[in-house]
Amino acid sequence: MLDMLLDSTEKRMVLTMDRKQVEGAHANGDLKGTLDQNFPSTDPRWDPNLLGP
Repeated sequence: MLDMLLDSTEKRMVLTMDRKQVEGAHANGDLKGTLDQNFPSTDPRWDPNLLGP
């Protein structure tokens, strides 16, 4: 969705701010698992049609 609505600069800005929010939640202990599990730095190739673990 980001690719369709935003240019590359705007997309990078959104992802940077989102990652900072996840880092803060992770530091506070609000999220389980690693930072990369909650906010992958690479495309995880998730299939939205499959149920999660």
